[in-house]
Amino acid sequence: MALSVFDILRQVREADSDLGGIVTTASFVETATIDFQHLNLQNFKGEDTLRIGGLQIEANFQGFCPKDTDLIEQDIITNDSGVTRYQVMFVQDRWQDHIEFFAKKIKGVND
Repeated sequence: MALSVFDILRQVREADSDLGGIVTTASFVETATIDFQHLNLQNFKGEDTLRIGGLQIEANFQGFCPKDTDLIEQDIITNDSGVTRYQVMFVQDRWQDHIEFFAKKIKGVND
């Protein structure tokens, strides 16, 4: 996919006393230029999994963004107004000026 502009959304979960449940909303965090690519990983069960330092992560995309980008695990990123969405599964500082992260595709507006 190479460099693209993505919106970063952060999910907020709050207890709703009127409904007696949990309400999940997403709020806009920022727009960032991200180098994003598919990893083409599949284990023998056909699942997309990635192993990093002993961790097994369900992720099939890798991205890099500037170090000052406000990106945390469980954030949602999209480059097409939410039609296609990706959930950030793991974030790590990699180089002096970049963050490396891994994400998985989740259901979007039209799924």
